[in-house]
Amino acid sequence: GAMLAGEIGKLSGRAIDPAASVVVGLGLFKAGTSYNIVADEALLEGTIRAYTRENRLALQEKIRELSKGAELLYGVTVECEFDCFAVPLENNPTVRDEVLETARELLGEDKAVLVRRPAFGFAGDDFSEFLQDCPGAYAHLGVASEQRPASREPLHSERLAPEEEAVVIAADLHINYTLRALGELA
Repeated sequence: GAMLAGEIGKLSGRAIDPAASVVVGLGLFKAGTSYNIVADEALLEGTIRAYTRENRLALQEKIRELSKGAELLYGVTVECEFDCFAVPLENNPTVRDEVLETARELLGEDKAVLVRRPAFGFAGDDFSEFLQDCPGAYAHLGVASEQRPASREPLHSERLAPEEEAVVIAADLHINYTLRALGELA
């Protein structure tokens, strides 16, 4: 178990293209009942996060390969189970560009930018599941202002006091994009 945990922990730095952003982390390791008894079994649980399905599948395959290696090396049996709670979020390029243009019309050219990676890292969000059935795009809206320090607190912090104008901007963006999309259908 310990060898496998150590090797899995190194995967994000060497398993796939080093330029690809991925996270592989173990959060749970349970084994044994006492310090002087060899454990019959061990349980490892963790998370894999990647921006693409291909990278997530590649990491799963590497974990399976490491598990087979542990089986051969130590004469143990390793079972791998992967539960995928949400697919990687991949914006539809056409919708993404339309939303960006709408945001620039609403806020100004310099206030809406296209980024390749979310500013906050690997958040888990089920919006990606909706994009499996309907073209769409995920947009990030800032809620901070210089005048209000509490508006710059982390998203799930009890101290966060977002700039309320952000709600109006979000509503305007949704309405303007909806009108644009409906106009293109007419």
